Amino acid sequence: MARTDHDQLRRSGEHLGGVSLEAILGEQIDRLSPADRGVLELVALAGAPVRQDLLADAGGLGLGHLAERIKALRSGNLVRTTGGRGVD
Repeated sequence: MARTDHDQLRRSGEHLGGVSLEAILGEQIDRLSPADRGVLELVALAGAPVRQDLLADAGGLGLGHLAERIKALRSGNLVRTTGGRGVD
């Protein structure tokens, strides 16, 4: 992220009464269930788009259980998916 982008984010936080994006995300992540947080951590560790079937294997989850976790994370705007189930 360019320096000007960081400055814009900082200024945006100032308009929100000093609340930072980091604080907002931190609060949202703190409210996640342990299962949802575990999936989010795996996605973050991947550092790039990852197929759901690989994510399920890495997390020791069935695809159905993973789909429930992904749905919760998507509703909180913490992840996004594309493509068909299992491969997005």
